[in-house]
Amino acid sequence: MTKRYPKPILRRKLLTLSCLLTALTTQAQRYSHATVWTRVQVTKKLGTHWELQGEYHLRRQNNFHYSRWQPFENPYLSGYRLQVSYRSGPWIVQFLPTYFFNYPLLGKEEDFNNPAGAEWRFVGYVEWAKTWKRFTLRLRPGYEYRRLERNQYQPTGRARFRVQGRLAFGEHLRWILGTEPMLNVGPNPAPVVFNQNQAYTGLDFDLIGNTLGLEIGYYYLLRQRRTVVEFDDEHALNVQLKIRL
Repeated sequence: MTKRYPKPILRRKLLTLSCLLTALTTQAQRYSHATVWTRVQVTKKLGTHWELQGEYHLRRQNNFHYSRWQPFENPYLSGYRLQVSYRSGPWIVQFLPTYFFNYPLLGKEEDFNNPAGAEWRFVGYVEWAKTWKRFTLRLRPGYEYRRLERNQYQPTGRARFRVQGRLAFGEHLRWILGTEPMLNVGPNPAPVVFNQNQAYTGLDFDLIGNTLGLEIGYYYLLRQRRTVVEFDDEHALNVQLKIRL
């Protein structure tokens, strides 16, 4: 009887999953980070179904040479994002061309030698939303086509799967709770399948009617490095100013 073996791709995925589970439960090396994410968002409705949104992002991070919990020491990210949305019933289709300038996340001495660089992202999302009285559930799968300067702009991809709940308290305050796992996919996928998971909770306020809003929250991000057994634990304060024209 001929013995059958898994195909090479399947073996690689099984090995990656095994290493991930082992690393999470045993002796994985983990690096803690404190960061702050700020964003200014300007939104304009274009008729009944269309919406245009522009964003400016600025993020800072701690430098462990000085403090583990001072998130303003070093630059982390800056950039711009344009979002075009089409809404129809419970469905939203979004396209987001993005330019970011990324700095390495500083977890160990070797990270200071990693170069900063530009990144272009072309992102597509399809979101479904359902509301029951004061609670809204949002499900949003998406795909990112990425070109990073540190990889000589070689194209790569990332799949994202966000699950988010929003609970309204009156007309001007909402509590947000969600999670978003991400996987490295083609073209040219990284050798590690798991990329990161973003867990988030925050409050979304209307400051001046529907014109000006503020969102303040907390992200916990678990990232896996390409070494498989190294992880980054990022604790991020999120502050977002929302302007609606």
